[in-house]
Amino acid sequence: MKNLYNHIYKNKLSIFLVLIFLATITQQYLFKGNHVLLIYGFKNLISFNNLNNDWVTNFTNHVPLYTYLTFILSKFFSIKSIYILYYLLLFICTFSLFKILDQNYKFNQREVILWFLFFLIFFHENSYFVGVAGQSVINETLQPSTFGIFFFLSIFCFLNSKITLSVIAICIAVYFHPTYLIHSIFFILGYLICKLINKNYLSFFKIGIIYFILIIPVVYFLYSNFIIEDPTINFSAQKILVEDRIPHHAKISQWFTYKDFISIVIIGIGLYLIRDKKSFFIPLLVVFVLSFSLTLIQYFTNNYFIALLFPWRSSVFLMPITSLVIISYFVKKINLNLKFITILFLVVFSVFFFKKYIY
Repeated sequence: MKNLYNHIYKNKLSIFLVLIFLATITQQYLFKGNHVLLIYGFKNLISFNNLNNDWVTNFTNHVPLYTYLTFILSKFFSIKSIYILYYLLLFICTFSLFKILDQNYKFNQREVILWFLFFLIFFHENSYFVGVAGQSVINETLQPSTFGIFFFLSIFCFLNSKITLSVIAICIAVYFHPTYLIHSIFFILGYLICKLINKNYLSFFKIGIIYFILIIPVVYFLYSNFIIEDPTINFSAQKILVEDRIPHHAKISQWFTYKDFISIVIIGIGLYLIRDKKSFFIPLLVVFVLSFSLTLIQYFTNNYFIALLFPWRSSVFLMPITSLVIISYFVKKINLNLKFITILFLVVFSVFFFKKYIY
């Protein structure tokens, strides 16, 4: 009974601290940065009719579900509901990350507050939500990539043997941002290998079948809208994207810096620290090995198709998790008074909270 009470209390405390974290976060104005993709959703609203003249609307819409959702929210509620959706996704992201680490480290009340103190400091500016190549899973705008937070929810569900929910969560991310297709395959392969090693054959087949059924519509959408059968045109299009349009994301020689090397080191340290937690370690290791291997293949072959798959983008999931593994490791080692930690947390929160309204 006491364990149940402690579990409920810890959940309530963590939810409260997640809300405290959200109170310090500022969003960008609509249509700023990658918010420009909102044009796809808003152009059909009467009050935004002029958006039909924007050059962005002449491109093939590669994120139709994202477009439809933003359109529905704006049409039947308010354009400001976009901000609310962002906070909801950030809540899911933060709470899922905490539960993943709590599942493996079993924090007490003092450690929960200390964990969120570090989270507030390191993740407030989204620094550790960024992977290599300047890509991130979440930043100051609601964009299709923001739905990548469902990867974290998927990992949490997987660790708690919620297999169906785990696969559904990962597919939700892909439905909203099809670029995540290759990364979803990495994670599913990680889950499958983990179940195979543990000789859990029923879960192995369950994961494979559910994922296959759910992912087929996305594969069909991508094939029917973006695959060019003429090899010459296809090659030219890929080359333009990699060399001219987005080399800062797609060309390794262009984006790789010492910061990316540091990210790889952090991921490596984090994986080492969880090497004994097999259900947690194996899927992440598989994702890292597959991502790193494809990245090397792309670099040495200069294959434009692989470049546009962005295999290195898996780092936007590995970086937050492994950095939090390192933080969690030290949280368990630090022995500070609960009252002192609470006061320190309130001070740091106050600084970030008032900074939000001053600047």
